[in-house]
Amino acid sequence: MGFPLVMLLFIFLWRIYRKEAQRLEFLLAGFCLALLPLVHASSFGVALGMSICVFAISGLKERKLQRNWLIFLLPVILIALPQLMFINEQQRSDNFFGTQPGWMSKAKSIDDGNIFIKFWLDNAGLTLILGVIGLFFLKRDQLFFALPLLMLFVLANLIRFQPWEWDNTKALMYWYFALAALAAIALQKGYLMMARKNKPIGVATILALASICIFSGILSLVYWNSSGAQLWSASDIRVASFIAASTPRDAVFAAAGKHNHIVYTLAGRQILAGYDGHLWSHGLIYSEQSSDNRQILASGDLALMKKWNISYVYIGYAETNEYGANMDLFLNNKAAFSEILEAEGGRIRIFKVN
Repeated sequence: MGFPLVMLLFIFLWRIYRKEAQRLEFLLAGFCLALLPLVHASSFGVALGMSICVFAISGLKERKLQRNWLIFLLPVILIALPQLMFINEQQRSDNFFGTQPGWMSKAKSIDDGNIFIKFWLDNAGLTLILGVIGLFFLKRDQLFFALPLLMLFVLANLIRFQPWEWDNTKALMYWYFALAALAAIALQKGYLMMARKNKPIGVATILALASICIFSGILSLVYWNSSGAQLWSASDIRVASFIAASTPRDAVFAAAGKHNHIVYTLAGRQILAGYDGHLWSHGLIYSEQSSDNRQILASGDLALMKKWNISYVYIGYAETNEYGANMDLFLNNKAAFSEILEAEGGRIRIFKVN
C-alpha cells in the first residue's frame, strides 16, 4: 500500500515542482504523506525527503507557494505526527541504524570498486546501463526532480537504515523506480533514432532490450508459480474466520510467532510475540515477550497469562512441534481453559482462558 501512495504523492509533487498544482493538490499531497508512517515507514522516509527537496527547490522562492506548503503541512501535523510519536514510544535496540559501505556487495573500501561495480551490474543489469544513458536525455528541471531519488542509491550504499541490511531495498525500490523510468527514456530515444533508418530493426532491438530488462522478473514469477508454496490452506482460512467471528477484536492470543500465523495475519487478532525476524528487523526489544510466550505455550502458566492479558491460547502444528506446547495440559485443566474450537482432527485447538 505504501508504494501506490508514494506514486500518487510524486505526481502531486511533480505538479507542485512545475508550478501547475492548485491549492487542493497541496492538501491531497499532504494527506498522501500523512498516511504513510504506519502503512510503510520506509516509504514515509523517502516521501518526506522528496517533499523537503521539492520545497527547497520551489517553495523557498515564492511567498504564495509557501502559503500552499502550509496547507500541505496541515494533514502531516494532524495525522502523521501522532503516528510518529506512537512509533517513537516503542522500545528499540541501540543499533537500529548503522554504516555499511558497499551495502551487500562486500566492498569495504575504494580499492574494492570492481567488486561493487560487478555486484550492481549483476543485480541491476541492463536497466542500470540504460538508466545511466537516460540521464543524458533529461531536461534540467527533470534532472533536478529525479536527483533526490537517484541519491537514494548513494545513501543506501553507505547507511544501513534498519538492523537487517536487506531492508535497504525498501528505499532502493524508489531508486529503481527512477532508474526504470530513465531506462524507458533511453529505449524510447533509441527507438526514435533507429526508426529513422530502419523501423523494423528499431522495433526488434528495443523489444529485445526491454525483454532483457524484465527477464529476471519473469523468471521469478515462473519459479514462484510452479513452486507449490502456500501461505494458508483452506482449513487455515476457515479457522481464521472462526477466530474473527468468535473472539473480541482486542483479544490477545498466545500463539507461535510464525510470519504467516493465521491469528494475526488473517483473523486480525494480537499475539504476545510475533515472528522474530520481523521484530528484530524493526529494532524492537522483544526478548521478554518471546520467552514468556514460549513458557505459556509449554506450561500453561496462568500468572504469565495474567501479566500479558492473554485471553486465548492457539495450539497447532508450530506450537506443538516448535514451541513444545502440551495439548493435554490445556485439555485436562478445564477449570482454567475452555476449548472453543477443534479442527483438523484435533491437531488444532483454541482455548479460552477462564
